[in-house]
Amino acid sequence: MLACFAQIACTSLRVVADRQTSGAGVLSSAEPPVAPKDVVRVTTTDGGQLELRVTAIDATAITGITDARSDAVVIPVEQIQRIERSEVDGAKVLRNALVYVVVAVILGYALGRAAASKFTSAAP
Repeated sequence: MLACFAQIACTSLRVVADRQTSGAGVLSSAEPPVAPKDVVRVTTTDGGQLELRVTAIDATAITGITDARSDAVVIPVEQIQRIERSEVDGAKVLRNALVYVVVAVILGYALGRAAASKFTSAAP
């Protein structure tokens, strides 16, 4: 359970393309903001949101697979308002690692004291 929490807590969504701030199309640059196998959240011009794993990207559309559907979803570039990419957040990874170490040290200390107390009180 802790491993699942650690994986979820260590990712963040980062805006990689936004029609409002760029003033141009979200895929108008020479270098696409996402690549196949990236996990992204696409916000469409009508306000809808869709999370998908990118399988293909070109100047006209992003294609990917969602958890809810096994067939590919194609989102035309003119319908894309914003693209956010899921990325590992180094600060969160470090924070979680430190929390786990501190908890392990505290538990080890408490268990050691309890064991020492039990053996001390059992002596004649």
